[in-house]
Amino acid sequence: MYPLDTNIEELFIAYRHDVYKFLIYYTRTFDVEDLVQETFIKALKGLRGFQGDSNVRTWLFSIARNVAIDYQRKKRPIVQFVKESKLVNVASNAKTPEQVVELTETTKFVLNVLGNLNPRFREVIVLRGVHDLSSKETARILGWTTTKVNVTFHRAIKAAQELLIQESGGFLENGMDG
Repeated sequence: MYPLDTNIEELFIAYRHDVYKFLIYYTRTFDVEDLVQETFIKALKGLRGFQGDSNVRTWLFSIARNVAIDYQRKKRPIVQFVKESKLVNVASNAKTPEQVVELTETTKFVLNVLGNLNPRFREVIVLRGVHDLSSKETARILGWTTTKVNVTFHRAIKAAQELLIQESGGFLENGMDG
């Protein structure tokens, strides 16, 4: 939990990679820098109103999800700049988001499988499976009950397993000798 006097720069440094990875899985594209920026712009505007009734990471994922949904509705790039240079020139020796998410064949394969899932299944797998959020946190982000999250997550895992078997040409089902 962050106190209300925390500034957006601290949140950006602490959570930018998490938000970046979340948006990659959510949108199924690696070109999410504008969406990350938009997420933190919205967080900056809403920071004073943050009540602390959820984890900061959960709050940021909720904002990122809404930004991604808005983006997908508009289907045009979001380009907006922060006049107060709070997010610009943040010096860091940390890896860039591109370095954090390696473009391996496995990553592409998983993104492809996720992309072929029902959007609700994809959302719950990304939040619960990839970002390891609790059922309660996931329910808060999606506006669902925890029961719905748990049932949907179970169904999503089964659907993903079936897709993985299909995509691998049965290799995963039959093993290496099959």
